[in-house]
Amino acid sequence: MFKKKHYKKELHLDDMSQMAFIIAGIETIYKLGWKLTHLSQYGMIAHTTKKENAIIQEVVVRRQSNNLLVRSDNTRRNIFSKNNNEQNITNFLSTFDAVKQYVTDEYALQILQTYQLPFAHTQNDILSPKAFARIGKRDSLLDFLKPVEGYFVTPILLLTNMLVFALMVIMGADFFEPTSKVLYEWGANFGKAVSGGEWWRLLSAMFLHIGIIHLLSNMMALGFIGFALEPILGKTRFLTAYIITGIAGSLFSIYNHPDIISAGASGAIFGMYGVLIAVLTTKLGEGKVNAVALPIMSLYILYQLAMGMKDGVDNASHIGGLISGIVIGYAMYPGLKAAKQAIMNKVTREQNLNLHSL
Repeated sequence: MFKKKHYKKELHLDDMSQMAFIIAGIETIYKLGWKLTHLSQYGMIAHTTKKENAIIQEVVVRRQSNNLLVRSDNTRRNIFSKNNNEQNITNFLSTFDAVKQYVTDEYALQILQTYQLPFAHTQNDILSPKAFARIGKRDSLLDFLKPVEGYFVTPILLLTNMLVFALMVIMGADFFEPTSKVLYEWGANFGKAVSGGEWWRLLSAMFLHIGIIHLLSNMMALGFIGFALEPILGKTRFLTAYIITGIAGSLFSIYNHPDIISAGASGAIFGMYGVLIAVLTTKLGEGKVNAVALPIMSLYILYQLAMGMKDGVDNASHIGGLISGIVIGYAMYPGLKAAKQAIMNKVTREQNLNLHSL
């Protein structure tokens, strides 16, 4: 499993009052251009602004005795994006140190009397001592299958594939090697059937697997590419590319092997790896990351294609998905570039507004 990166640090607050600490923390968050998402008597939580397809971080600021505790976590598991958590802490502490110089008790009281700050009710306060102790503790398997911001479509696809396989087994399919007859009945890809009007098999075959080993290997590959690619494309583009490349793989399969029954998500998965290759050759990602990731990804794909030359593996589907994915990746580039610029413009506007909000 991929671990969420986090970073934390403590700072002595001297004799700073709780009231002044809260106001200084809020002003620090606004000056950094972050979004305040939770405020309580114990501290606050903010989220960094999504910028250049980076992962949003959650920054927790809390007072414990006479110490300031700051912790920064990625809001989801992250493979390729650079970890900015340590920089978040450095930025917060340096800004907080400057802000606290002018945030006196009188200043803090004036702010509290002038503005109606959104303090959380005690029963809903996730920064209370008991709730705070649970922050960051998540079941890794459940988190892997749970749709969240930036990783929404992938777990749904994983669960759908697993559910279909479970239903097949419950209905009598062999756990390790379902027969061709069973696969055909469940909607596997078959050239003569598709040419006879059963075009839906091009799609349904993407959710069928020839045994548990086939399923697990494909789901691992899908989970990996989903972590890396879905935050860059977004939900709609990711699902669109997945479906189109999967269908392209099915079409390429029946073109080369019209008399063979085939099934599996690998055509779509190879398609998403093709999209990622296209993305890595553009300026959408970080240059240093692309320089490392591109050759690794290329070697991985070549290895998988070489393994696909074995009997019983539908390499035509892999190649069809991969080629269509590369094409789709480049076709999506202008839209992704425009979306990236729009995000950066929005970040600039929000930062300017936040600096003048208090």
